Amino acid sequence: MPDERSDNDRDPADNAARQFEDFGDYARFQAASRASLAETLDQGRRQISEVFNRLARPSTDDDVAIQGPPLDDLLSGFDEGAQRMKLLSSLSAAQAVAWDRMLAHGGPEDPEAYADYGAATEFHIALIPNGPVAEKNEDGDAATGE
Repeated sequence: MPDERSDNDRDPADNAARQFEDFGDYARFQAASRASLAETLDQGRRQISEVFNRLARPSTDDDVAIQGPPLDDLLSGFDEGAQRMKLLSSLSAAQAVAWDRMLAHGGPEDPEAYADYGAATEFHIALIPNGPVAEKNEDGDAATGE
């Protein structure tokens, strides 16, 4: 049955994914977007650091130097965000390659090709720190958290 929701009612990721020919193209787009965001975060960190370094050199006794834990925390947040985006960019690119390999080896209709793709997906997800890895129960089923 077709999805009768309007574009405004759908998940934005679903809307973006429909703009591409296949999932591989979408994953490559995500890789490039995340790489660009990582570079933006790196640039932002450099700019904030430069501004705070200038402010940290008081010109008179009345000026207050801005440094210490709040600045360190801010810069650390930029660093962590950039590193996470770089990781997600690499994983998106690897996911696109896994998708292309699956298609080249029979597509989702080929059980072995699909199983290999599924294994690659699980491997990529497991590499994400604090990522969406579901805990498994004794039967190997995903835990519901209830």
